Amino acid sequence: MIMKPKGREGGRGREEGGRAEGGRRTGGGFGGTGRKRELRRLSDALGDLGAAEALSNEDISLIWFDADMVEGNEEKAKLKETVQDEVSNAVFFYTNKTACMAYIESQTKAKIFFILSSDSYEVDEFPAIHAIVQIDCILILSTNTEKYETLLNNTTFPKIVDIFAELTPLLESIKKQVSLLAKQSAAFSLYDQNQKATRNLSQETGSFLYLQLFKDVLMKMPHTEESKLEMLDKCRGYCRGNKKEMGNINDFYLTYKSNEDSLTIVHKVLKIKHKANDSIPWYTKETFLYRLVNKAMRTEDIEALYTFRFFIVDLSNMLQRRYRLFKRKLGKKEAAKHTVYLYRGFQQSPEEIQKLRENVGNLISTNGFLSTSRARSVALGFARNINRPNVEPVLFEIKTCTALRTAVFTDIKEFSAFPEEEEVLFDLGACFSIDSFEYDEEEKLWTQKMSATDRGLEIVEEYMEFRRKEMAEFDVVIMFGNLLLDMGEYLKAQKYFENLIRVRPDHEHAPSIYGNIAIAHYYKGEYDDAMTNYKKAYDIFINTKPIRYPDAARALNGIGIINRLKQNYDAALESYEQALLLYQKKYKPVHIEVANTLNSIGIIHNKKNEFDQAIDFYNRAYEMYKLTLPADHPDTSSCLNNIGVAYRQLNDYEQAMDFATQSLRMREKTLPSGHPDIGRSCENIGLVHCMRHEYVEGLENCMKAADIFEKKFGPDSIDVLRIKHNINKIKELMGDVTEDTTLMAGDNLLSEKKLALFNGEESTKTALELNNKENDAKKLDMVFEEDELFGDNKSVINMRF
Repeated sequence: MIMKPKGREGGRGREEGGRAEGGRRTGGGFGGTGRKRELRRLSDALGDLGAAEALSNEDISLIWFDADMVEGNEEKAKLKETVQDEVSNAVFFYTNKTACMAYIESQTKAKIFFILSSDSYEVDEFPAIHAIVQIDCILILSTNTEKYETLLNNTTFPKIVDIFAELTPLLESIKKQVSLLAKQSAAFSLYDQNQKATRNLSQETGSFLYLQLFKDVLMKMPHTEESKLEMLDKCRGYCRGNKKEMGNINDFYLTYKSNEDSLTIVHKVLKIKHKANDSIPWYTKETFLYRLVNKAMRTEDIEALYTFRFFIVDLSNMLQRRYRLFKRKLGKKEAAKHTVYLYRGFQQSPEEIQKLRENVGNLISTNGFLSTSRARSVALGFARNINRPNVEPVLFEIKTCTALRTAVFTDIKEFSAFPEEEEVLFDLGACFSIDSFEYDEEEKLWTQKMSATDRGLEIVEEYMEFRRKEMAEFDVVIMFGNLLLDMGEYLKAQKYFENLIRVRPDHEHAPSIYGNIAIAHYYKGEYDDAMTNYKKAYDIFINTKPIRYPDAARALNGIGIINRLKQNYDAALESYEQALLLYQKKYKPVHIEVANTLNSIGIIHNKKNEFDQAIDFYNRAYEMYKLTLPADHPDTSSCLNNIGVAYRQLNDYEQAMDFATQSLRMREKTLPSGHPDIGRSCENIGLVHCMRHEYVEGLENCMKAADIFEKKFGPDSIDVLRIKHNINKIKELMGDVTEDTTLMAGDNLLSEKKLALFNGEESTKTALELNNKENDAKKLDMVFEEDELFGDNKSVINMRF
């Protein structure tokens, strides 16, 4: 039997998940039966959102191939039970090579551990197996170890971790590999969107805002024994069949304490005593809780995060409380300057390393709890413990100071199951500046020096304060659904709000719920359904005593947007003007929602080719935005974009370029680098270049837009088809007459999709006439396709009810 050295996988380097004892919750103003009622309403609404399914999708799958194993026999059942208890629920056994390989190659997300426990694979077959990208590592169980020794010692096959003659050491090795990979995946996965744990905040502030907003919502959720039981029920569903984890769940139910006053009836009857701080010891245990919470944090799975809100909030509260106590012990003078140096070791691919090198001077943040060590040697152990191909060791050297507000951390050595690791844990939202990233020739690893900072908070503080004030006006039930909309989870938001109405048709927030259902339908392109729900919301708002003028106006704005999309411009203008009158009954002359409506009216005038009137309304909106919004707000950039488009249509290309460029610069400061609005600004700049006969620059900007749209929406979306149509036109103007069948097919599909926008018209004939008029205009005067949302005035559609 050939074995690599045993021992723990270096320093823990654990980064996410867990919960903490003692964190007090205010419950967002709920108390007694009211809190239980709110929790039930949230739980009912979330019932169909699939959190259990989300939990069941493991990051790591074990594929066990044994051609000699008989399907359905007792040996296989016992082995499966053992692996589930000892390692993971996600284990799949195969006896057929073809079926096994087909399954492996079908996997797109999970990392696969391939276990070969028979001699049915010949040595010359391993190059093909090793080349399968989904396979992360290969372990072999064979009594004939000599057969595979050459593979283990061959540097061409780094995925082959080890060869074993007995089952027990194999399972131990798998457990260590699974644990190590889970910790490494939880660290800084810059490119994997489903496992992303860092953000280039200088470019992706928008994503960071969503994360901070989600934390705010969690902190306002009712924190009760029922939320704990809900979490455990979901975990039982996932761990069904795993005796060890089911025992851990039961142990957690009986012994876990959040607050001193939260004893359950079970605790009282059985007279079970609590330890003072049992949350952090639970965090350090490698159990169902650590694994599932980590995954929810790392993948930003909104339903799973909600399921684990009890645990996540507890840990965040605990870390903040201990941070305050630590600073109090230091004393005010010392706390203002006390510096701590911490370390984290892990491995990264060459591509990920290059990304870090390129971001020296920028900010990064984790979307989970970041684990570090006071001991550099512990972190080095993590960095150098490499049993995976195509990765290199990386050491983070972190400098932090107790004077910072957002870089909350605490030493958890005294609570840890592994005190020798000297673990220090950072709370959610900690931000760091990358000071340097260099290769250390002597130590043979990459070293990134980084300093904890409050700059991430400073960048978003104005915007966050604006959003918090808006959210503070809403019920927590509505707030959570609004967060789903903000995260782009439109189907889940729709189901969430529909469940609220289904469970309680007479819901006190029924009109707001209908309004938010309409928003979800709008973003899904279901305009008739959106119109229906906007009208339901408006009818209730306008007939409520006293009349809810602002909410009724928001519903009218939504109706106006749908009419605009259907090219019913007169009806849209009437809705916007009515909305403006309603706002004026309640608001002062200068107000954000008045500005939004002025911008919408400008859009209608632009659509009616009344460009001077459009610019007048845009300018009125822009001046009001400057008085009511933080600097560089997305609504301000959208308005500037619209002004630029209007000037382009007036053939004033100098003004058009100026406003389009201003819009792009704003968006690049506040939005993720791949945000569709950045694509729209690039497209508009490209069109201006083309109007100025600067086709090379025009093509370059439209190609940037196409790349953003395709990554965001897919190849057949109307945005992608529109921009590809533009690209085709530009190439024609440049003299490229090569027929591109893809683009030609795209033009046909674009026409079909545009016809679909008119599905609410009285007759198909009307839709066809509208489309034919547009085609005639193209023939007469080379007109580029415009964005159907015309600058996408999200300020109106995003006004939550």
